[in-house]
Amino acid sequence: MKFIHLINRNHPSLTTRAISFLSQEYFQEKHSLCTISYFNKIRDDVDTNGIQNFDIKNSRSIIPFLKLYKHLDKYDVVVLHGMYINRWGMVLLMLLKPGLLKKIVWIGFGQDIYEFDYRKSNSVFEKFKLKVFLKCYKRIKAFIGIFPPDVEIFNKRISNSIPSYYAPYTYSNDTYFNQEYIKHDCLVEKYKLNKPIKILIGHRGAEFFNHKKWINELKRFKGNNIQIYIPLGGASESYIKEIKTIASSETDLDIIVFDKFIPYNQLIDLSKNIDIAIFDSNFQVALGTMYLLFFHGVKIYLPSTSIMYKTFKEKNIPIENLDIVNKIDFYNFIEDVDMKPAYDYVKHIKNFENSILLWQQTFEQIEAQSKK
Repeated sequence: MKFIHLINRNHPSLTTRAISFLSQEYFQEKHSLCTISYFNKIRDDVDTNGIQNFDIKNSRSIIPFLKLYKHLDKYDVVVLHGMYINRWGMVLLMLLKPGLLKKIVWIGFGQDIYEFDYRKSNSVFEKFKLKVFLKCYKRIKAFIGIFPPDVEIFNKRISNSIPSYYAPYTYSNDTYFNQEYIKHDCLVEKYKLNKPIKILIGHRGAEFFNHKKWINELKRFKGNNIQIYIPLGGASESYIKEIKTIASSETDLDIIVFDKFIPYNQLIDLSKNIDIAIFDSNFQVALGTMYLLFFHGVKIYLPSTSIMYKTFKEKNIPIENLDIVNKIDFYNFIEDVDMKPAYDYVKHIKNFENSILLWQQTFEQIEAQSKK
């Protein structure tokens, strides 16, 4: 049985590390890889070693999709690393290649499977779109969740009859996560030494992170030597321009805006230096970035209604409640937290041997399911 993995080339850290992951001996015989570029122009900083890329961008033509489908149709199983084929691409797939749709194994990223929650709208057209997408999703072969609640959410929101599995997303045998725990600087002591407290808002340019709201909320701490970091990779040019305009107008705040995706090595360096991170999202998102921050002992604020907040709390990871930030003083905001339990959790999740074994078992179960 032949597997083809489809990965978003516009996401550089995902692409390069997935290539490394799939280069492991177990995957070489049956698993192949191709990439898709969709959101903007193709990334030229991703070394794909000659792997075929399908450039569909924002084209209204169905021809790029047909070329992609023709390639995927050569394989027995199509593994989508996130729903980057785009929703209308899935609709075309259902209409033009229904047999190919049934070959799809969907590795669900957070924004994918929770869209039925965050895209709620009174618009008849939006409701119709979600119904059409749901019809597509109900026809896939299998689902793989990368975060413990994802499988339950998939079963509840989409289908409880489609085989579903849990396997934490691991990229490569990265010895980086073999390091011993180093306690993060005490933020109160750092503040007393007049060193800046570095605050991260989100990890990319998705507007649901509410960058504008949190710039405004953090203004009341402006006399406390804070630096605010805002990654906007993947955002529209108009949104980037809007955030940059707001940042430059806040002369009493030190705001650093990244208007492109941050390469993985630079993201590691950034995560070492961040003190506090804010992720204003109710669904599973930014998991890879959050694991890096956990590993470096960064204090993280999430809404109490977030599925991630609830899950991490259940695992005794000291996540902070974002809902109360506008009610607490600066000393409470930067109060020291022991993040060792978070480090231990990441160390376990990132155990490469265990992860490879789990993915092997998952693909073997999918293969056995296909032979029934």
